[in-house]
Amino acid sequence: KDVVWSAIGDSTTKQHYNDQSDIDEVLHIAEKYPNITGAILDDFFLNVEEPGKSIARHSPISIRAMRDKLHKFSKRRLDLWVVWYTHQLDFNLVDYLDLFDVLTMWTWKGSDLTELDLNIQKFIKKTPGKRHLAGCYMWNYGERKPLTLDQMKYQLDRYYFSLKKGYIEGLVFCSNCIADIGLETVDYTRKWISEVGSEKI
Repeated sequence: KDVVWSAIGDSTTKQHYNDQSDIDEVLHIAEKYPNITGAILDDFFLNVEEPGKSIARHSPISIRAMRDKLHKFSKRRLDLWVVWYTHQLDFNLVDYLDLFDVLTMWTWKGSDLTELDLNIQKFIKKTPGKRHLAGCYMWNYGERKPLTLDQMKYQLDRYYFSLKKGYIEGLVFCSNCIADIGLETVDYTRKWISEVGSEKI
């Protein structure tokens, strides 16, 4: 029902570093399709803090201009979303965080899922008044191997708890190229969604 379209692509989209983006194309699509409700910036923050260097793929000025275009869209206000990884939660992002309407938190390494409850609280505390969603991987991208079924069950259990408590408003499932290759984590997630997906919270 609601679609948020990519504005810069993932980190391999080198042409969209240095304040370049597809934001005008997102607005063009939104003119045609009323279910476009915003734009999202994937892999936006860099993974290393270096003195004197930007911590993000765009400057705060660029992000503010992007947000203003979305908010002032003639047909409806559009929101600006961002992907934020748990290993970046302690980075100095004060110049950026207030510029986003919706923040999505992702755990890149499966071994870091043990800190999920703590990271969710940190995520929310650092961005009060914002909309918060949790990203849910079904593959351990950070350690280049499958998530175990126990890791998947734990992840969904903690997100379910956070949804019911009102800490987060929703989940984003990353099915990117792994949803149809026979992973037990995908089968489990599909079953989990069918069991709880229609529950009102």
